Amino acid sequence: MAQADGSALAGDELERLADRVDAEVEAVDELDAAGRERAIALKRAVEAFHRAGLVAIVRRLKADPRGLELLLELLAEPAVRPLLAMHGIVRTAASAAAGEPHDLVQIRLPVVAEGG
Repeated sequence: MAQADGSALAGDELERLADRVDAEVEAVDELDAAGRERAIALKRAVEAFHRAGLVAIVRRLKADPRGLELLLELLAEPAVRPLLAMHGIVRTAASAAAGEPHDLVQIRLPVVAEGG
């Protein structure tokens, strides 16, 4: 993931972000049932909103030869493929092996092993 200076997101920064997500999930688990339901509903709403934007970006990139080339380069970024896989836009090697569907109008991007 490019930062303001154009450099890729460092592995330790990505790890820090993932740790924060894990900590927030643990905090939500400690809420009462109503609080957990609200937090999960919020998470789903935000993810649906983000997915709509990601789908538009990927479709536009796929429609242009240079865009597709850029998209394939982006999929090598440690934060990008998991993000798109989380939203069902591309598959990881694990999800492909499990036969899990992806639903972005048959994106047909190469399946690669996690981590690269």
